[in-house]
Amino acid sequence: EWQLVVANEGALPAEQADLAIRGHAFEARIYAEDPDNDFLPAAGRVERLQQPAETEHVRVDTGVVEGDQVGVFYDPMIAKLIVWDENRASALERLRRALAAYRITGLTTNIEFLRRIAGHAAFSGEDLSTDFIHRNRDGLFEAESLPITDLVAIAALFVVSKARGDDPASSAGSSPWQATDAWRLNGPGIHRLTIEALGEAWSLEAEEMADGDLLVRFGDRSCRVSGKLEGDEIRATVDGQGRAAVVLADGGGFAVFTESATTRFEVATPDLGVEEVHDDGTGFKAPMNGTVVEIRVEAGARVAAGDTIIVMEAMKMEHAIKAPADGLSLIHISEPTRPRLISYAVFCLK
Repeated sequence: EWQLVVANEGALPAEQADLAIRGHAFEARIYAEDPDNDFLPAAGRVERLQQPAETEHVRVDTGVVEGDQVGVFYDPMIAKLIVWDENRASALERLRRALAAYRITGLTTNIEFLRRIAGHAAFSGEDLSTDFIHRNRDGLFEAESLPITDLVAIAALFVVSKARGDDPASSAGSSPWQATDAWRLNGPGIHRLTIEALGEAWSLEAEEMADGDLLVRFGDRSCRVSGKLEGDEIRATVDGQGRAAVVLADGGGFAVFTESATTRFEVATPDLGVEEVHDDGTGFKAPMNGTVVEIRVEAGARVAAGDTIIVMEAMKMEHAIKAPADGLSLIHISEPTRPRLISYAVFCLK
């Protein structure tokens, strides 16, 4: 507000002597970017958005709402999360809790990375420098999460609860003609599905037991899970251990948010025999959506590993796309209907 006042030739409402420092604050910038991919921007649609509640200690500066598109022509910042408290330790704890309550699906964000920074011992101990990320790389890029058995059990409980209409918000009614509870005459009710997460796919069976629990089997593992889905929250017991999670579903799957990490799950669709594009492993694709501003090789040219082939512009930055191997460049460029947004593939054949 003061910047606008000054820009309109007004006077500042306060003098330097009127200002004093009280307490401690942190600002965390929520970005649509992938820390595991060299922090490259990640355009996409904000499918689901839950922000921490704003209080006298927590503020969220944003212009993004659920359903918005984070495009390629502007900075990919989604919000500034600001917390304040009487001292640094208290403010840092508020930052951790606020980041844990920040949940976004539909695109990749840096929220988990920010959580690991806020929870790192070096950051708590003020061991800070411009090479902080480099010095603490192992701790910042190694995500801690629940054991995969627990995550799969929670995912199975969520899918089965939705199918049975356990959630009061579900559209499944009490009519037996709408029932999807896997009931069988003289046999166990078993739900079978394949889910994908963390780069793996699991075919699992969730058998409904007489006491209401689910016996979940996948691979050579099995676990007994019980719990309740209320809105977006699941409180479960997995082999006697209490677990809590928030699960947000969108068009492509669902994300499980726990105290330690976020895990994205996809429910695999049946294979209907549609042929996919064959990939011999010698090609690659653009690491982000963007605009091709320069092509440095011609079709048929020989390239060496590390040569810059194309320069892309995304989120106000230029990115050099380099050849992954020695070979012959075969360039294919296609222009969709959206102006200036160019998708492309460059194949370097050995």
